[in-house]
Amino acid sequence: MTLATLHDEVREAILREIAAGTFKPNDKILSEREICELHGVSRTTARRAIYDLVNDGVLYTVSGKGTFVAERPLRQELRLLVGFTEDLRSQGQDVRTRVLALERVEANEDIALALGMRVQAPVTKLSRLRLLGDRPLAIQTSYLPEHRCPGLLHYDFAERSLFDTLRRDFNLTLVGGTTTIRAALANPAEAELLKLVPPASVLRTEQCTNLDSGEVIELCLSSFHGEKFELSSATGPQNGAQFTTVYSGERKH
Repeated sequence: MTLATLHDEVREAILREIAAGTFKPNDKILSEREICELHGVSRTTARRAIYDLVNDGVLYTVSGKGTFVAERPLRQELRLLVGFTEDLRSQGQDVRTRVLALERVEANEDIALALGMRVQAPVTKLSRLRLLGDRPLAIQTSYLPEHRCPGLLHYDFAERSLFDTLRRDFNLTLVGGTTTIRAALANPAEAELLKLVPPASVLRTEQCTNLDSGEVIELCLSSFHGEKFELSSATGPQNGAQFTTVYSGERKH
């Protein structure tokens, strides 16, 4: 049996143990010596199997303490007509929301351009911190034209969905839009809210959601915890609507 085959077998054995729940997130796995004894392989083979799993993000090492199972990143599909909370709750995650800001502001040039409005036009700003238990997952700030949904300032968005509110209370039909994704280093405000130790990575998205009239109803700027999220895109018809996802920037390791 070749070294490559042995290394692959050890790697797959570790993955099976993790999948079976023998080792859970943040559990310490067997040491190199224990892996050697269990599988009858050399230290080099055990070390390579662990090294590859660390590179894949399945394991992580702590100097002087050993090798541990990494937490599985949460996956969010960028389905523009499905809210953040609804998406993650469909995966069995108990996500909660903390409202950071809900206020009337004037559109700057970037917001006005995205929403198709004049500069300084009134918009509603809703900024939310998304959490899983006490762990912060993402910061999301939405801007909406005030004239299309007046009275949003009176709603409690810690408990209710923005998209559901737009549909049910304002009779708006959301049909699709675009998303831009890029990797970046967290700025000081993001690092504080997401409890990151700089330098740390975030995934930033810029989402525009359209109405059936063609107007943009929401510009949503999000920053996702770089170590806890995978973002995937859905393409093609979604709830009878067509939308696209555009990727920009380089992935940082």
